Amino acid sequence: MVLAIGLAGSWLLNGIFKSFFRRKRPDLWASPDRPMDYSYPSGHAMSAISFYGLVAADITYALSIPLSITVTLATILTLAVGFSRLYLGVHWPTDVLSGWIAGGIWLGACLQGLVQIGGM
Repeated sequence: MVLAIGLAGSWLLNGIFKSFFRRKRPDLWASPDRPMDYSYPSGHAMSAISFYGLVAADITYALSIPLSITVTLATILTLAVGFSRLYLGVHWPTDVLSGWIAGGIWLGACLQGLVQIGGM
């Protein structure tokens, strides 16, 4: 349930940010499957840090796997998602960076909520 709320909140916040900033995507090369919505901030980067961060916290809590291992894996996956967005040419570096920052803040809020309700 927490994962669903975390992802839904990330998606909702990203839509609000995109509607506010309305930054055009890079036009590096023509592609028939190029996204047509706004680029700032990167929704994939924002969702990746929220998703993998919550999964890391859940695995650490539920399976007693060391936090250093789960956070390292979550970080590698989050970085891979962000760099893939740059490689595909669908985001500017600042789009990805801001997605990571906004997603990290949202992740912190979700984790704080979990602590408050006694879920961790």
